[in-house]
Amino acid sequence: MQHASNNTGLITSSSIQLEPFFVARLPLPPSTNHLYIEVPFYNVTHRAKRTRVLAPAARNWKHEALLRLPSVAIVNQATLDRLRLPQRRGVPRPQLSMEVMLYLKDPWRRDLSNCLKLMEDTIFGYLGLDDVSVFDLHPRKAHSDDPHMQVSIRVLVPGGR
Repeated sequence: MQHASNNTGLITSSSIQLEPFFVARLPLPPSTNHLYIEVPFYNVTHRAKRTRVLAPAARNWKHEALLRLPSVAIVNQATLDRLRLPQRRGVPRPQLSMEVMLYLKDPWRRDLSNCLKLMEDTIFGYLGLDDVSVFDLHPRKAHSDDPHMQVSIRVLVPGGR
């Protein structure tokens, strides 16, 4: 896939994607509609407030995914180490492209976008990167009798340099 960089350094339609530095197969996460629950807490004035926390199903999925990732993820460690380096002044921050393929028993019963947030947060937390670096996102879904997701992440090279 080709993308390009304009004079701002952001991707456009002709930047070049390198080979993925991260590939993993994971079980499907819970839908975004079921990620959070509201719980009461008491602040310093002992007044009840409400805050949102991960729902038990989301916490469990994230925990299981983090346990599973070391054995199922294929990671180019040299690329990951370079991405983790502190930013130097005047050097553009790396931009990432993420492809997500959802394999579902019935693709018509699940929103594509509702499967992305928890997966993205979990994988980027595992990698020690900030998901704000994703400039290019390609989610897709297809039928499968074996429901799962396949995720790959690439570094975009603006302007092919």
